[in-house]
Amino acid sequence: MSSSRTLCAYSSAIPTRLQQPALVPISLSGTEGINCLFDYTVVLMTPDALTHLSAENANFALDDFLGREMTVTIALDGSESLLPDAVGHGSGTREISGLITAAKMLRQQGRHALYQVTLRPWLQLATLTTDCKIFQDQTVIEIFDTLFTDYVFPLDKRLIETYPKRDYQTQYNETDFAFFSRLCE
Repeated sequence: MSSSRTLCAYSSAIPTRLQQPALVPISLSGTEGINCLFDYTVVLMTPDALTHLSAENANFALDDFLGREMTVTIALDGSESLLPDAVGHGSGTREISGLITAAKMLRQQGRHALYQVTLRPWLQLATLTTDCKIFQDQTVIEIFDTLFTDYVFPLDKRLIETYPKRDYQTQYNETDFAFFSRLCE
C-alpha cells in the first residue's frame, strides 16, 4: 500500500526560473537492499508557477544533469496527499542522496513537461571498471582508503572494532565495488 508524502528535490542540475526551481518532484520509486546499490527513479514536473513561460523554458540540456548530485527528501507521517516542494507537513524526513545516472523527458501533460531522472549512489561508479591491484601489510580499512582515493566523494566509516593488518590481499580483474563487497563479507 502506498501513501502520499511531501517530496522535495535539491540539485545543482535543476535550473531556476524566476528565482524558483524549474522542476519539482511529483513521484519517487525505487529499490534498495542490504549488500546492493540503491536505484531510484524521480519524476520531475515543471511547476504551475512557471507554466505561463514559453515552452523554451521547459527545455533542459539533460546531458548536463548526468553525474550531478541530487538529494530527495520525503516527509514521514505526512499529509494525506502529495504536496510538491511543501515543507513542514510531516513528523520527520527521509533523505536519499545520489548521482543522476540517467535523465530523459517523459511527456507533455497539459501545460506541464514531465522528466525522469535515475538516482544511484556514488559507489555505483566503482562498478564501471575492473582492475588488478596488490595490497600488502594493510588493514581492510587502509585498503578501502587506498581503493577509494580516486573517488571524489566522502567515505564515512563507522567502526566499532580495530582490524588486523593483512599480509597480502589481491584485487584480480574485479571492479572496485566487487572487491570492496568481497572484503566486507
